[in-house]
Amino acid sequence: MTDSVLSTRTATLPQPASISSRDGVLKLARGAGLTLALQVTGAGLSYGLIVALAHWMGTRGFGSYAYAVAAATLLSLAGELGLTSASLRFIPEYTLSGDVARLKGFLRLSRWATLGAGVLIACLASLVIVLTGSGGPVGGTGTAILAAWLIPALVVLAVESNIARAIGAVAVSYGPKLLLRPIGVGIACGAIFYVHGSVTPFTAVTATIIALTCTVVLQNRLIVRRMQSEVAEAGSVFETRLWLGVGLPLCLVVGFQVALAQTDVLVVGALGGARDAAIYSAAAKTSVLAAYVMGAVEFMTTPMISRFLVTGNRAELQRLVSLAARWVFFPSVVLIGGLAVLAQPLLHLFGSDFVEGHWALLILLVGQLLNVSYACAGSTLSMTGHQRTVALVYGVIVLLNAILCFFGAHFFGLEGAAVATALSMGAWNIWLNTLTRRHVGVDTSIVRALRDWRPVRRQTL
Repeated sequence: MTDSVLSTRTATLPQPASISSRDGVLKLARGAGLTLALQVTGAGLSYGLIVALAHWMGTRGFGSYAYAVAAATLLSLAGELGLTSASLRFIPEYTLSGDVARLKGFLRLSRWATLGAGVLIACLASLVIVLTGSGGPVGGTGTAILAAWLIPALVVLAVESNIARAIGAVAVSYGPKLLLRPIGVGIACGAIFYVHGSVTPFTAVTATIIALTCTVVLQNRLIVRRMQSEVAEAGSVFETRLWLGVGLPLCLVVGFQVALAQTDVLVVGALGGARDAAIYSAAAKTSVLAAYVMGAVEFMTTPMISRFLVTGNRAELQRLVSLAARWVFFPSVVLIGGLAVLAQPLLHLFGSDFVEGHWALLILLVGQLLNVSYACAGSTLSMTGHQRTVALVYGVIVLLNAILCFFGAHFFGLEGAAVATALSMGAWNIWLNTLTRRHVGVDTSIVRALRDWRPVRRQTL
């Protein structure tokens, strides 16, 4: 979608809150603040969980579990059909325009189609494991088959979370996923450890499936209750070709993003075994803490990008991404510095062996610094109709990252894989920002955000 499309959107639609006004900024800040609070709490719970699992399962057992979850997460993306990401574009658009019939049709299609796709992928993965008779780095075939059935649960969780995100239900989107899931897995695995003295990959995967199922059921009920008055009496209109036409490229985008996040762990595990995978996974998960502020801000801004697209207000779109860039960059720099200083003590929480990942963590933090310098580049392009371009960029970077990770890990071990990942982070962000400036006329970099920095004025919405 080009600038001409932005300019021809109807001006009669209700205008979203202005980012030029103090009230608009405060509304965005409250949502981002709640998101960040949930993220920080969830990160603490998840981090505590993986530390506990590393102790309960041992280095190799934890490595097998981490590999199983990484593989299931990667495969689950195909089951989403891109409709999870498309919901951030179409749900705000249909809500803003009052098109309840298409809203209801989109909700029905996204839920049932993705569930069916997730089950199909799990069946195919199970069949492959049975035919090959090997669970690979996961361990036994029983554990690998069970891990395949993480896929439908992960797909449905992604669908419900993004629906809640698209309607602005921050607590419903993040609360169950970030809080209930790690608590459930932790309680179940803790009880198993208390009774048996150890936790196996099979029991950890079982606990994860149960926790995911409970999370999905709760989340769905909360969303249905919130939206019941809006869609209960409406019929359903389906524009399947349009939705999948937008969704499938977005599916590739999300798939490539997760591939970028998981490729290094998978390559390290394939070349170095479960022990190296566990050590590198601990470093990678620790480095991701630096991106939590960016995640919180993008959580709120991505649906707003769609709303400004509908109303054709590109000036407000630039103000939004510049504001987001400042909110992301400065806290993230402080966080990255803190993680760098505490790198060894944090990794030691997992066990003495994990301190070997110290230099890999520092290198990954450099990559995260590049990442937070271009907040909203990918989401701005995707939400303004350039999802195919974004998919192409990520596809090229995934291929480049896989090659670099292979040679880096082969010749330089954990540090080589970390350098490959950090270089990939910088490459995709700079490339996406260049394309955003060219196609949308919006600059998402921190440099532009600092140049635009000025106090917002108070005005009545």
